[in-house]
Amino acid sequence: MGDWAAAEGEYKQIISIDANYKDVQTRLAQMRAKIAEGAATATAVAIAQAERAQADAQATAAAAPTVTAEALEAHYQKGLGYMSIGRWEEAKAELEQVFETDPNYKEVQVKLAEIKAIVPTATPPPTATYTPSPTPTPCTEFEEARIEKTEASSVWDQEYMPEKAVDGDLNSGWWAASDKREGEWIELRLASACQ
Repeated sequence: MGDWAAAEGEYKQIISIDANYKDVQTRLAQMRAKIAEGAATATAVAIAQAERAQADAQATAAAAPTVTAEALEAHYQKGLGYMSIGRWEEAKAELEQVFETDPNYKEVQVKLAEIKAIVPTATPPPTATYTPSPTPTPCTEFEEARIEKTEASSVWDQEYMPEKAVDGDLNSGWWAASDKREGEWIELRLASACQ
């Protein structure tokens, strides 16, 4: 039945009663060979499993820098996007994450220096003077004349210019960015306040 250890035990019992019984010595030697063979097979299987585990660990370690590189690039691009629209604190936070992982990544040090030159590290306390804000003009419907400037991070092509987003004509097209990345933006500046 393949239970070599049990067979060996039975043959040992026969030998203890009659050491010359039939070919019991030969059979016992065969059982011991089978046990040794099984142990060698188990050892080979264990070695193969260990080698497989080591190969898996090496593959995981090799893949880790790719994931880190992708994450660094995402934070770097997000930081550049925030810089392009003047959101300096968010840009600084994203680029600092890159810097903490890899201080030599692309131009992260240069970009952080640019932000530092624009935004002082200590924000001055707000002044106690009160400046009343102008009362906004009521807006009852869409008024294109109120829009002073329209800008976008990118444009798909001439049919998708940022002005199309606010021209009031749904049949003429709309704004579309040139890429489907995070961080694309459109900005509208109004000529006067509107409620």
